[in-house]
Amino acid sequence: MLTRHHLKCGLILLLFSLLSACGSADDNAESSQSGNTETVPSPKPEPEPEPEPEPEPDPDPDPDPEPGPEPEPEPEPGPEPEPEPEPGPEPEPEPEPEPEPEPEPELISLPLEVFGPSGTQVVKSFALENAVGISHLHLQCHACGYHDHALDANPLITKAGVRINGGELISIKHYTLSDSASVVGNMDIELEGPAAGYGGIGGAFRTVSFTLPVSGLIQGRNTITFEHVNADKKSIGFRVLAFNLLRGEDATESVLDDALFTYDNPEDWAAPVTSNDDDDVRLGSQWWRANKVLYDPFIDSLDGQLSGAGSSNGQINASCADCHAESGRDLAYFNYSNYSIIKRSTFHGLSYKQGEQIAAYIRSLPIATSQYARPWNPPYQPGVGIDERPVFEWAAGAGLSAVLDKDSDMKPYLFPEDTAVSEVASRFGQLNMRELPVALQMPDWNQWLPFIHPSDAYDLSADAVLADDKGNAIDQPFYDYIYQQAKDNLSPQAMGNMFNKLKAWSGRGGTCFTQNIRNGDSFRAADGYIADSLAISAPGIDPDDCENTRYDPEKVWAVELAKQGLGAWITVKLWELNHGNNLEERSAELTTPICAGGTCVDASEPRGWVVDGQNVFFRAPHFLGYRSRNFTYQHELVGEYESTAWYHLQLVINPGYRRTAPSHFIYTIGFVEDLHTASPEPQSFRYWAGMIKMRQQQTNGQYGVEAGLDLRTAQPFYLWSNKRGDTSLPSGVGLDLWRQLIDAMLIDLAEDAENGTAEEWAAANQNRVVEQPDSNDITACDECFDGTGRPWPFEWGAHQGRNTFRLIPQLRAMGVSEASINRTLIWAKKMWPLGDWDSHKQE
Repeated sequence: MLTRHHLKCGLILLLFSLLSACGSADDNAESSQSGNTETVPSPKPEPEPEPEPEPEPDPDPDPDPEPGPEPEPEPEPGPEPEPEPEPGPEPEPEPEPEPEPEPEPELISLPLEVFGPSGTQVVKSFALENAVGISHLHLQCHACGYHDHALDANPLITKAGVRINGGELISIKHYTLSDSASVVGNMDIELEGPAAGYGGIGGAFRTVSFTLPVSGLIQGRNTITFEHVNADKKSIGFRVLAFNLLRGEDATESVLDDALFTYDNPEDWAAPVTSNDDDDVRLGSQWWRANKVLYDPFIDSLDGQLSGAGSSNGQINASCADCHAESGRDLAYFNYSNYSIIKRSTFHGLSYKQGEQIAAYIRSLPIATSQYARPWNPPYQPGVGIDERPVFEWAAGAGLSAVLDKDSDMKPYLFPEDTAVSEVASRFGQLNMRELPVALQMPDWNQWLPFIHPSDAYDLSADAVLADDKGNAIDQPFYDYIYQQAKDNLSPQAMGNMFNKLKAWSGRGGTCFTQNIRNGDSFRAADGYIADSLAISAPGIDPDDCENTRYDPEKVWAVELAKQGLGAWITVKLWELNHGNNLEERSAELTTPICAGGTCVDASEPRGWVVDGQNVFFRAPHFLGYRSRNFTYQHELVGEYESTAWYHLQLVINPGYRRTAPSHFIYTIGFVEDLHTASPEPQSFRYWAGMIKMRQQQTNGQYGVEAGLDLRTAQPFYLWSNKRGDTSLPSGVGLDLWRQLIDAMLIDLAEDAENGTAEEWAAANQNRVVEQPDSNDITACDECFDGTGRPWPFEWGAHQGRNTFRLIPQLRAMGVSEASINRTLIWAKKMWPLGDWDSHKQE
């Protein structure tokens, strides 16, 4: 009889067999996400149901069954069985079933966008057939540091981190500019290229490549987790552009197959899936242009408080369109992903849905894109072949792959084997700065954008803000007025006023300056009518104690921030006007010959901005920073790097076409020297590229600083050393090439300078005057070259004759040709006849 006890046992066996067939939950778990940029923590498994209680026994169970009859007796044994036949041949074994094919590995779509608040993670999985010998992880990371000296030098926080198989966090922090002169962060990180010399992660390079040791990998399925560890108030996170595991004795063998990775193609992008595309595009356009709806945690923090408390509550006047290109074309052109747009929208206080609507609007814009245009690829990064692309792709730059590993790698591009050095260096030539690769990353698009819009930096009710650069009332912020004028006109002058007039406006009434105490460039004013009209609560400097307060970060940071915001806004709007109106080929129309000394040249270039004045040059911390070296949040070396990067970029996008002088060459050349001195990375080839381009731009038949030939920057001693007699920068190209360059450029300079009349040179008094013809300060100084320091052999200012007199013996000692030296002596004797130039002659 089948009892309840038998039923219970059967049910238990059945349940056990079912569980065995299904396997454990971990066998089929998958925590990676394909195409997502933020991984929500995996949901916890549902708790197993409580087992049902066993049935209660029947209160009146059946009695035990009656015993059956006695068993029958066992039968008698029968006859012996027949013997077994001999075994035949073994049957053929059945073939083993074919193993089921391994499942295709999940592809990993790059870049990984680790965007969100502290603790945000992106998890990816991969399979390893063999984990033996894997020792390192290779990464290429964009914005993995804070790029803020105080934060990057703080050993207690890190922006980015990585975990292997959910293990301990490995810090992606390696900052080399701490005050203690030691690395802050993960000492085991090994940086590639020149990044270590520029501050490492969080330094001057926004994208860095490096390796770091890892462990804990296993055969089979593994996970890698990238984490936004400690968020700051400006950034939503970082991007992983590439990664791989490494094995081998030198950790150089890539483990993960290239086929595992796919690369996000913006041409495949579409608007986020929404309920009504047309409505979402319309609403997205409205949110994009809406004023006084956004929140910014950085601006909220300016009064030392957060959460909307204090005088700066974070609610901002500016719209998205105010800080970006008005239409949003920059986000479309530089291929900011939907996800990045949505996360930045929520960072600024909008809802996720509103962020989707803005992304839908951006995706709807009819803007041609480029595969090179990405948020991490610096705009206008120079590189070979960029002129062969359509002009609309020029702004995308040549990509990070065009950035050289070291300065000396420039040599074959600057001095091709089949071209004479004298031809490259000729003042009548045209060095193509767009296609000349450099070992610098130009500023990426995020660096172009303002931290703060002028409408949030300045008090919009202040009379000075609502007046022009002369103080005349115009009933609207002057920057809005000038921008509208440029939009309506698009002439070089109207667009140039975005810089020229706003610079004058920003420094109106200034009495204390960051470089020269009581006078200077308007952008260097630390006080004045506009500086006194800030919306930011800050102490400000004491004009009566300018010398002691102008360099105090606690007193000048707000003025600096406002100027930095204004400068960034100007450059973004200039990009919008030039790129958005297809004006980047205007430079090809400048074909009217430019003549000097009887030789005329076509100074047009196939692409370039044609905008009066400086276009990006003034973005340098050297102009806008509180010490004229760096911003308050920067290490000085990073400030010097950023200055020379903006100065170089000016030569790329608008060299001047021998007509105007958008570059102040003493700064262009001087900051190449400063970076060469401050960092371990040589800058010699870039120095000579700048010198050559400078002399070409100065050869226009005019004389004087920012007019034509300028003896402040073009005087001969710069070919040999700096004013201290240090030759390491110009000589870094090698002695033979150095001599050839001096030979070519000395003769070139002497011929050009002789074309100027005494009256023209006497009138060349902008910035620094030229030493007068009747000067008798043409003296030698043997002790100046003994290596002990002061007195320096050369001086800036009106000392070109004396400098040249002291230079001649040094040129002869290094083997410069007598033809070049004698040509220089002929010019110098005409220019400064009281000097004893004949004493330097050799028969």
